[in-house]
Amino acid sequence: MAEDNGQFESLINNVTKDINNALKTNLNKYISVFNANNKVVSKLKEILIFMPEYVALKEDFVFLESIHSNLIKEHEELKETYHKLLLTQTTSNMKNINLDISETNNNTNNITTNEILVSSSNKIIKINKDEETTQDDTEEKEESEEEEEEEEEEEEEEVIVDEEKEETEVEKEAEEEQEQEEEAEEEEEEAEEEAAEEEAEEEEAEEEAEEEEAEEEEAEEEEAEEEEAEEEEAAEEEAEEEAEQEQEEEAEEEEEEEEELVEITIKDKKYYKNEDNNDLYSVLEDGEPGELIGKYVNNKIEKRK
Repeated sequence: MAEDNGQFESLINNVTKDINNALKTNLNKYISVFNANNKVVSKLKEILIFMPEYVALKEDFVFLESIHSNLIKEHEELKETYHKLLLTQTTSNMKNINLDISETNNNTNNITTNEILVSSSNKIIKINKDEETTQDDTEEKEESEEEEEEEEEEEEEEVIVDEEKEETEVEKEAEEEQEQEEEAEEEEEEAEEEAAEEEAEEEEAEEEAEEEEAEEEEAEEEEAEEEEAEEEEAAEEEAEEEAEQEQEEEAEEEEEEEEELVEITIKDKKYYKNEDNNDLYSVLEDGEPGELIGKYVNNKIEKRK
C-alpha cells in the first residue's frame, strides 16, 4: 500500500508539473500578445487624437453641448415666467363672495326680503328674492363669466400644450444630436478596435509564420543532424568492418605465411623460407619470422635491393 501511495503521489506531482509548465508557456505567449496589442491601441489613440477629423468632431460636440445647455436654461426661464403669469391671472380672477342675509320678522311673521350681497372685482350686487328679473340678469352674468373663465382656461391649456410640444421638440432635437454624437463616437471606437484587431491578427499571423519557419528550420537541422549521425555511424561501421576485414586478412596472411614458411639453416644461421616463392626471412630471438631478407635460389641468398 505504501508503494502504491508513493507511485500515486509521484504521478500527481508529475501531472501538476506538466500543467504548470504548460500554463506558464501559454500564459507568457498570451500576455506578450496582449501587451503588444495594448501598445498598438495606445499608439493608435495618440495618433487619432491629433487627427483633423477627431478635432473637428470634438469642437462640434462642445458647440452642440453649449447650445443644449443654453436651450435648457431658456426653457427653465420660460417655465418660471409662465408660472408667474398663471399666478397673476389666478389672483386677478379670484372672487371674493360675501353673503349678507338679513331677515325681518314682522307681526304677521312674513319674510319680506333676503338681500344677498355679492362682491366681485370691488362691485356689490343686490339680489332680492322677490324680483325675478334681477335673478335672471345675475344668472346670465354668472354664465357669461363662467364661459369666459372656461375659454381662458382652454386658452391657457392650449398655451401649455404648445409650450410642452415645443419643449418636447427641443428635447427630441437635443436627444437626436446626442444620439448622433454617440453613434459617431461608437463608430470611431469600432473603427479603432477593428484596426487594432487587424494589426493584432497580422502580428499573430507573422509570429505564427516565424514560429513555423523556426520549427521547420529546427526540424531540418534535426534531420540533417540525424543524417550526419547516421552517416557517421555508417562510416564508423564501415571502418570497423574494413578494420575487421583487414585484421582477418592479415591474420589469414600470417597464418598462410606461417603455414608456408619452413625453417632452414645456412652456414649455421637459421632462416625462414617460403617454399612457394622462395622468400627468405630472418629469425627473431623469440623464434618468430622477422624481416624479408631476399630470396634463396640455387642455394644462394639474393638480397632484396
